[in-house]
Amino acid sequence: MSKREYPCTYLCNINLITLLDTQTVQQCLERLPESLIKSDCTLIQAIPHYIKQDSNLVSVIKRIVLKSPFLWRNGIEKKGMTIGYSFIDITGISNQIDFTATEMEVLWEKMKVSLYQIKEVCNNQREEESTFFINHFATLLDEMKSFIESNTFKAISPKEYDEIYNEIISLRVSVASNVCHSIYDLLIRDETSDAISMLVDIKPEIRFPKYQGEYILLANKLVLMKSQHLNSCMNHFSWIVNSYSEYIPQDIFKSLLEFILIAYEPYFNGKQNWNLPFAKKEDFESGLIKIYSVFKKWGGINVFWQSYKPRFINH
Repeated sequence: MSKREYPCTYLCNINLITLLDTQTVQQCLERLPESLIKSDCTLIQAIPHYIKQDSNLVSVIKRIVLKSPFLWRNGIEKKGMTIGYSFIDITGISNQIDFTATEMEVLWEKMKVSLYQIKEVCNNQREEESTFFINHFATLLDEMKSFIESNTFKAISPKEYDEIYNEIISLRVSVASNVCHSIYDLLIRDETSDAISMLVDIKPEIRFPKYQGEYILLANKLVLMKSQHLNSCMNHFSWIVNSYSEYIPQDIFKSLLEFILIAYEPYFNGKQNWNLPFAKKEDFESGLIKIYSVFKKWGGINVFWQSYKPRFINH
C-alpha cells in the first residue's frame, strides 16, 4: 500500500468485508500502522466490529482507546470551545471488546473529567451567551448514559455510580432545555412532549423528591384537559403511577388521582361524547384503569371505576 494512504481509504476497504473471507480481513487490519489507527476516530470505532477477540489488534485498540484524545472529547479547550469535534463511540466498542475491571475504571475516571468540564461550562454560562455550543454536549451526554447503563464497573461503588448517573441525567435535561428552561417551564409552555422525554430518563427513586411539582402539573393538565399533548400526559402519568407507586407521596397524589378519575367518568359512562381532539379513548381507558388500580390500593373508592369493564382495549 502507498505510504500516503489515508484512514478513509481503509474504511472503504473495510466496507468490502463481505467480499473477503474473515482471515483475509483480519490479516489486512492487523497490518495497519498504529499511528494511522489512532489518528482517526471513525477508524478506531470501525475496527472492533471486524476483529476476533483473540486478535492482536484487540490489545492495540484498547491501548489506543484508553489514551485517545477522542475519548469523551467534549470540545472544551483552554481558549474556548471547538465545534464539529468527534468522540469515540465507546459503548459500541465495549460491546465488541472486553475491557478489564481496571480498564473500565480508567474509562470511568476519564468520563468523569469530561462530565465535570461540561457541568462547569453549563454552570458558568451567561444568559447573553449563545447556547449553540452547549447544545453540542447532548450527544456526548447520551453516550455517557448509554455507556454506564450497558457496562459493569466492579471498582466503582454503587453510591458513586448513582451520583454520576444522576449528574449525567441532570445535565442532559439542562442541555435539552437549552439550559435556560426547566422541565417545569416546558410544561407551563405546553412543550409537554419535550418535558416528558426528559422525565423518562429520571431514576424512579428521585422523580418525586425532585420533580414532584412537575408531576402535579401533569396531573392538573389531565384534570383540566388543557394540553395539545394530552395523550402523552396520560400515557406517561399513568405509567409512572402504575409502575412506581411506592415512590409517590400518597398524601399529595391520592386526591389528584381521584380528580382525574372523576373528570373522565362522563366520557365512559355515556353522558359525554368523546370530543377531546388530542386524546385517544383507548389510551385513556387503559391509563384510567391503571390510575384506579393504584387509587384503590391506596384506599380510595370510586363506584363507577370499581365496576367498569374495559371496552376499548384488549387485556
